[in-house]
Amino acid sequence: MRVVFWAIVILFLFLAGWVVYLATGLPNVGYLNRQNPQTTAFAEAWKKSQAEKKKNARIYQEWADFDRISPYLIGAVLVAEDVNFWDHPGYDWAEIKRALKTDIERKTILRGASTITQQLAKNLFLSGTKTLGRKIREFFIARELEKKLSKERIFELYLNWVEWGEGVFGAEAASWSYFQKSSSELWPEDAVRLASILPSPRRFSPFSNSPGLKRKRNLILQRMLKYKMITQTDYELAKKELDKGSS
Repeated sequence: MRVVFWAIVILFLFLAGWVVYLATGLPNVGYLNRQNPQTTAFAEAWKKSQAEKKKNARIYQEWADFDRISPYLIGAVLVAEDVNFWDHPGYDWAEIKRALKTDIERKTILRGASTITQQLAKNLFLSGTKTLGRKIREFFIARELEKKLSKERIFELYLNWVEWGEGVFGAEAASWSYFQKSSSELWPEDAVRLASILPSPRRFSPFSNSPGLKRKRNLILQRMLKYKMITQTDYELAKKELDKGSS
């Protein structure tokens, strides 16, 4: 019994030391209050992977201030990715518990449970690799972002650098790439199409008619109506457009 006890103590100390190590040397995020990032770790990783395949590694990204982005897109992303964003401190314990339960049952790290703040931390400073170490570091960077930046600024940074396709980063680039118009001009159906392919924009097109994406679009639209982000008329018109299929 004493051997087991000391084995547990040593394991606990090791894990505590590992977490402390991951929580130290965090990036300084305060500059993001005054400065828009010119690139991100995620974008650079994509560019490197393309270069290794000898493919065109051009990144398409244009900055759009938060108040210039369509409120429909803001609402669609919110209900699709992190409906509690405005209220949580950077992480959602209820979602983390659900994710842990799923991962334990499947004996792997599959479910993300990442809030918008955590996704921004990953995109800016980390990578897409799903490891426990990265998730822990992501958690601490997200805390720093919440301490140093306003919620609106975090969301603005996220919307400008989230990946929306191969080499396409941010709402403005995505809007021009898929709809040939500015992010300020997106209609509810456009916004739902874009939000529905997060967080897997390389696997799906906003115009895909797969059953899974159709269900997700309907859910996003219903939630937007529920949270009064669109009117009943908006809902009916958008649903009619989405039901037509890809254009």
